[in-house]
Amino acid sequence: INNLAALYRSQGRYAEAEPLLKQALLLRQELLGDRHPDVASSLNNLAGLYYSQRRYAEAEPLLKQALLLRQELLGDCHPDVATSLNNLALLYSSQGRYEEAEIKAQEALAIRLSVLGEKHPDTLNSLLSVKGLRVQNLLQCDQQTLFAILEALAPQANLPTLDTEAMLYLLEDIATNPELLQILKQAMLQQTQVI
Repeated sequence: INNLAALYRSQGRYAEAEPLLKQALLLRQELLGDRHPDVASSLNNLAGLYYSQRRYAEAEPLLKQALLLRQELLGDCHPDVATSLNNLALLYSSQGRYEEAEIKAQEALAIRLSVLGEKHPDTLNSLLSVKGLRVQNLLQCDQQTLFAILEALAPQANLPTLDTEAMLYLLEDIATNPELLQILKQAMLQQTQVI
């Protein structure tokens, strides 16, 4: 059921995905009980659907419930707990709640560093999230705007591709260079005045 719902979600067929995800959640609760990691996964899947539809008020309590369940069942330092924290960070970021998002992303990063190590792809993605959210908070911009800024800065910094390493470099430069930060703020202000 979850796989079919995921397919529908990827196709934008949200109205067809939602009842399947709700049914999967109910089945897991009936078969496994309310306190099972698979129930947390189903809560997370349903929240992901709501997130895709920008139904943030419905997604948030499900994400929080999945996080609490995973913490209780798996412990505070489990990769699935980091995933739940990261999902909350994404939700908060989408709502412009950058400070809250950065805190959750930092918590996810700490778990991934301790459990997976600093070279693991999930850890690098968490590091990218933390640095990105820090800059989003400084610039008060959304993720799409930040990515456009990074794309514009990459050639100026002689970075041939905008891979994870290049983005980490640029984000660190923006966060620690007050002059660059001010230039970007002014450019964003001018762009909004033109529109």
